[in-house]
Amino acid sequence: MEALRQKYPQAEITSLARPSVAAILRHHPAVDKIILCDDQGMHRGLGLFSMAQNLRGQKYDVAYILPNSFSSALMMKSARIPKRIGFSTDGRRWLLTHPVKKTPAIRSIHETCAYLSLLDGLPPSGAPVQPKLYLTDEEVKTAADRLEALGVNRNQLLIGLVPGAAYGTAKRWLPERYALLTQRLVQTSRAQVILFGSASEAEVAKTVEEKANCAIFNMAAKTGLREFAALLGQCSLVVCNDSGAMHLAAAVGRPLVAIFGPTNPVTTSPVSADSHLVRHPVECSPCLLRHCPIDHRCMRSISVDEVYMTVLGVIERLPESISS
Repeated sequence: MEALRQKYPQAEITSLARPSVAAILRHHPAVDKIILCDDQGMHRGLGLFSMAQNLRGQKYDVAYILPNSFSSALMMKSARIPKRIGFSTDGRRWLLTHPVKKTPAIRSIHETCAYLSLLDGLPPSGAPVQPKLYLTDEEVKTAADRLEALGVNRNQLLIGLVPGAAYGTAKRWLPERYALLTQRLVQTSRAQVILFGSASEAEVAKTVEEKANCAIFNMAAKTGLREFAALLGQCSLVVCNDSGAMHLAAAVGRPLVAIFGPTNPVTTSPVSADSHLVRHPVECSPCLLRHCPIDHRCMRSISVDEVYMTVLGVIERLPESISS
């Protein structure tokens, strides 16, 4: 969005987004307007044409189509937007006026750079640009107040733990190892641990809480997306899998330790100067599968000791007022 604003400084930029994505873009200085597109509900199937008719009346000049789906390109063509730019995947080349081929070079760079290539059709030569989520002062205060109501000591180390991953079980480090990690952090670092996760990840968080058997704050399935981001922003550091939470933690400027297994850190690692990856390369990784068909060796090979020592290294670099 910031790159679009730089390219079109005088333009009105509208984001057409799913409700969850719209929440991330709220208050973004480069976005003038947000239109909700419920492609899993009222705008699914033939419903996309009603959205296209609405867009047609707005008389947009250019559409950058970030989803790779056929339906998203069909909607923009049906909206009669004269310039339509997107990747020529999923048989939709004929729907785009400026199709960009997803070449091996584009597929081999970080995804943030890959999307930036839509601006000129070439892979960007620079390093990935760190995305940023813009929280309001009120959202930050509300998050701080909620932690206080939970009984969190703001003068003590607070570690956010996100043991889930919406994409599938293959991206999840074992819950029992998250539990052992929690025990160690509470016992040896005097840390307070707060668990996060979506409704679909609440069971995983509950498992970690029960197996850890120590003082822990469980906020899984108890926050909206923006409140979740604001609460992450209150943490001293975040430990998670390769997940949306990982990118949110980076976007709110938190130090983080990310555990990688079946995914490729070259293309999906967090864009942050203070991120630390724990990964054991194995012969079948990155496989990009949702569920491991064999023995989950990429995750099972990562020990509690290794993650714990990585977290300790991050703690040692925190300001003394936070890490003490």
